[in-house]
Amino acid sequence: MAARVAPVLIGAGHRLFGDLPHDVPLRLDSVSDAGGGFAQLRYTVERRQRA
Repeated sequence: MAARVAPVLIGAGHRLFGDLPHDVPLRLDSVSDAGGGFAQLRYTVERRQRA
């Protein structure tokens, strides 16, 4: 999954996927400068361990 973000100094921002029933485990793989004050973040969704 890739997301482009602009850092926010004031405010809480918006949830990317709304309210979820549980947290989604993500691993940040890379960050790059997307220009214009934006950053591109690449994540991998980690598989949950089954009990």
